[in-house]
Formats: sequence, structure tokens, C-alpha cells
Amino acid sequence: MTRRLSSGLATLLLALAAPIPATAQPSPGWSLAAAEGAADAVEAMRDDPAFAPFFQDPAITTRLRQAHAKLALAKDSLADTRNRYAGSQAHEFAVAAERAFREIERELWRRRRRVETTAAGVVGNGAVRRQLLSDIAALVGQGRELLARPGSSWPNERQARAELGRALEAARGIGAATPLERLETVRSELTAATLAARYAYRTWPSQGPPLPPAHWVETPPPAPVPARLRQAVERFLAGDYRGVVQLLVDPNLENGRATALAYLLRGAARYALFVESGEREGELLTAAQADAHACRRSDPSVQPVRDTFSPRYLALFAEP
Repeated sequence: MTRRLSSGLATLLLALAAPIPATAQPSPGWSLAAAEGAADAVEAMRDDPAFAPFFQDPAITTRLRQAHAKLALAKDSLADTRNRYAGSQAHEFAVAAERAFREIERELWRRRRRVETTAAGVVGNGAVRRQLLSDIAALVGQGRELLARPGSSWPNERQARAELGRALEAARGIGAATPLERLETVRSELTAATLAARYAYRTWPSQGPPLPPAHWVETPPPAPVPARLRQAVERFLAGDYRGVVQLLVDPNLENGRATALAYLLRGAARYALFVESGEREGELLTAAQADAHACRRSDPSVQPVRDTFSPRYLALFAEP
């Protein structure tokens, strides 16, 4: 987990301009397949008696409708042959759709575990606790094995690894005295995060680390990264765009380059939220454009990198 986040931090904070290979570029076809796979997983749960009652909840119904709307937008965007940004639009909508379906899947698992724990009653609490602790221990082992595998720089895989890392961190300190409700929550989060990480490995092609150039000499370490900027990068890589905006409500940091990177991150996060809204919240687009201009004013050398930001945001950033 630390190695992957460090790699993402280094890539983003150094603002490298080197493009990634064409085979590693986000593909709308792959993104749609991932989103449809996530939708299939949720829809299949309707036929499971343990999950079926939850689909009667208006909150779940609303979230499903919104997720399917994002998936429909992805397909419509891909079919728009007159739009030169159709592919990148489809990719962004598909990523948002997959994220929405995965969140619904996690919520359904949480509800099922809660029902199971309640049904066990006070008499069976000891057995339930032992089973929960056993399940958590097994999931922690699986999660560590997944994070130990080489991974690619694909956004979905990076997000899945970050979520799995957070779930493993939440499991630290769990023991016999931990409340049942907390054990149930940890097991549910670990189950969903482990499945998502394993699914990400099957979906995205792995990329090995780049080899150093000939006569490579290690460069001096860069200046320390401001803590707030580091936290914002971690949230951005994990797909927590609202968290990025909240953390960088004041983007002014220790130096011009750090401030420029803060504007860059906040602008990209606002643009991602604009896309996730179905491109209906125009104020987010306006704010993203203003942040892009502020980034260039703070440090013209700071540019978004292609393997971290979407093609459409790259185009927006390049606008005068």
C-alpha cells in the first residue's frame, strides 16, 4: 500500500510530462466492461433471498437508478461519433458508474451482515464473535497477498488498492473485546475491498515499473511535500474528489510550486465531480477552469500528467 501510494505521489507531485504507452491508455471499452461487470454483480444479488429485501428500500432504488444513468451516459457518449472527446467521456462516465455500483454492492453486504448479527441474538454472540474474528483474519491475509502483487497504474486498480489498504488499516487492533457491530463493519468493508481489488487485477493489464535509463544516477531527494498536499493527493488517487476540494479550500501552501499543484488537484477534482454530476452542475466546470488558470499563474512549469488525469481535463487545462 505504501509503495503504491508513494509511486502515485511521486508521479503526481513531480508533474512528469512523459506519456504512458498507448496500450496503457484508458480504454472506454474496458471501462464499460468493468462498469457492466459491477452492475451484473449488483443485479445478481436481487435473486438472492438474503439480499432481495434490501432492494425495496427507496434509498437503494435511487442509488441504483443513478448508477444506471451513469452507465447509460457512458454508452451514449461512446456512440456519439461527431464528438472527438467521445471516447474519454465514455471512459469517465463508465468509471463513475462502476464506482457507484461497487458502493451499492458494499452497502448491500453491510446490511446483510447487520441482519445476520442481529438474528444471532445475545445467546449466540460468542459464536458470532468467533466467526467474525476468523473471517477477518482470513480476509486480512488475502488482502495482504493482493497488495503484495505487482500492480499497474490504471485508475481503477489504483483506487481498489487504496480502498483495500484503508480496510486493512481499519482491521488493525481488532480483538475479542471489539463490539460486534464494529467487527461486522470491518468484515463487510474487507470483503468488498478484497473483491474489488481482485476484480481490478482481472480487468486491467499489469504494468511493470519503468527501467532506469542507461548510466542512471540517483538524484537528490526532492524537498518535503506539504502534509496537506500529500493528503490531497492520496484522496485524489483514491477517487475521493469531494475530500480533495474540502482539504484544499485554501490552496495557498509553502511555495509557488506546491500552491500550483494544489490548484491543479482541486481543479481536477472539481472537473471529476462535474462529470459525475452528468455535466449538469456548471459551477463546478467554471471553478475547475479557474483553478487551471490559477495553477498556471502560480507556476507555469506545472502541468497535468497523462497517466493520472483524464484526456478531457488535459484539454480543459490547455485552454487559454
